[in-house]
Amino acid sequence: MKRNVQGIALALFGLGLGFGATVHAQNKGSRRPTKIGVVDIGVLFKEYKRKDDLEAKINQEREDMKSEIEGDEKKLAEKAKALENGPLRKGSAPWQQQADLLREEQFRLELKQKRLQQSLQKRVEENTLQILQELESTIKEYAGKRRYALVLKVDRSGPDTNSDSELNKKFQEQIFRAQISDVLYYDGDVDITKEVNELLNSAANLRRLEQQSQEQGK
Repeated sequence: MKRNVQGIALALFGLGLGFGATVHAQNKGSRRPTKIGVVDIGVLFKEYKRKDDLEAKINQEREDMKSEIEGDEKKLAEKAKALENGPLRKGSAPWQQQADLLREEQFRLELKQKRLQQSLQKRVEENTLQILQELESTIKEYAGKRRYALVLKVDRSGPDTNSDSELNKKFQEQIFRAQISDVLYYDGDVDITKEVNELLNSAANLRRLEQQSQEQGK
């Protein structure tokens, strides 16, 4: 029976079920019972305190970009109005030259807006992956200290259709790609979501993950 449990655990790990499921092989000759746990990754994500901080930073970046673009658009509109009401005769060569410059400026502004949007999207993706890595790191720590043989991730919360959070949307996309819904059933006794969540949001763990994030950003 022991060999079968080990074989199943290694097979699950090799197939990538559970989006990087944490597996700790049982030592040969050990008589302790095999410990298996299940964690609801959706619950951890929604209640993760650092997620809210990262979301706030993204929202601030979005507002800053929006203000910058709106400022540029206002300046461009003022130039267009000045040309329309200016001394140059409409349709004349000098007027056409100024109109061409305005069109070029409008084109550059559109490129800038696209570039800023792509930059923000990249930040959302990076933060989502960072959160997932931090969740996984905490799960591994919890499982390792308590000598779990296998921990599977599930997401029973479902997508939050009422949320306009970019992080939440990207998270749901990542979870869908990971197909962690392969776990069709588990007994409530193996659900360790609450315990992992307490460790995840503990002051010491938040400090540790924040420090790791700062070191990686250097």
